[in-house]
Amino acid sequence: MKNLIFKVLGYILFRFLVFFIVIHLIDKNVKWVEPSDLRNKEDWFMFLWLFLVPILIEMILLTLPFAYGLNKIINAGNKRVIIWGLFILLFLCEFAIYKWVIPIEYLVWKVIISIFLFLFLFRKRLLNPKIVI
Repeated sequence: MKNLIFKVLGYILFRFLVFFIVIHLIDKNVKWVEPSDLRNKEDWFMFLWLFLVPILIEMILLTLPFAYGLNKIINAGNKRVIIWGLFILLFLCEFAIYKWVIPIEYLVWKVIISIFLFLFLFRKRLLNPKIVI
């Protein structure tokens, strides 16, 4: 289970990285933060508040539910549909929370990226539960 928790943490970090890259590519008004842009304490605070805090909140709130569901899907048998429903519920919760923070077009991209990477990175565990990654 400990190994699975680290994989889920890596998934959350990786999806934020991919999300930031995609947003940078699709919106020409978005620019990378340069170290020279961070001149005083307020700039650093805003930078950490916007980029570090959401990642930490997601890690705290979503790591254990995802790891628990991925761990239980191995022996779920007929209850796999319930666990798939829980994953869908987690993605809907993410959508509901972030709709207050980021514009809807970015949010759609974030959820698409999240689901795609989740299915891609955990496909062996999700589709064939006897093969454990």
